[in-house]
Amino acid sequence: MRSAACIRAGVYVMMYNAIEAAVRAAMEALRRQIQQDAVTFASARDFWRLDCIQAAFLDKMQSGTNHGNVLTDLGAMSNSILQWHPDKLSRLPGSGNFGQTAALTLKNSMPLTWTAPVGTAGGVDLETIRVKRNDLSHGFEEYVAIGGGVTTGDMCALGDRTRRFMVSLLQAVEHYRAMKQYIR
Repeated sequence: MRSAACIRAGVYVMMYNAIEAAVRAAMEALRRQIQQDAVTFASARDFWRLDCIQAAFLDKMQSGTNHGNVLTDLGAMSNSILQWHPDKLSRLPGSGNFGQTAALTLKNSMPLTWTAPVGTAGGVDLETIRVKRNDLSHGFEEYVAIGGGVTTGDMCALGDRTRRFMVSLLQAVEHYRAMKQYIR
């Protein structure tokens, strides 16, 4: 019984990793498309301008770089095409903890014309997965405790709802990319 509980708990970690990898791949594809299309800073939607600025300057600002240099570099950026350093192409927007809040923030910020499919509980399962994964990864909870609180049927239902939610969201992101909705 303990091993079955541990396996069920491990599914939270695997689901979270799959969700994050899918979102990361979608964001990287969007950023590559924006670069290939040579979208200028001025013609990009606000979301992508801020995303590019954060990718270029957030680490520098947090490490205490000279603000005058950042402003000079930012001024130059505002007259060019959007570019991401190769190391920043696959970064997730926000804190890196992808859950329901991050999904809905991404949807509203880009903005995507999309609503969560019926029967997916609006993506609330993403929060469950994120919280359980974090509790396990940071050692706040034991695998036996988390996995012992759910049945295999519960995990299958959660997985199905999450899969339908994420497939729908990622299809909306792909449509957004195909329609070049990143341009104002």
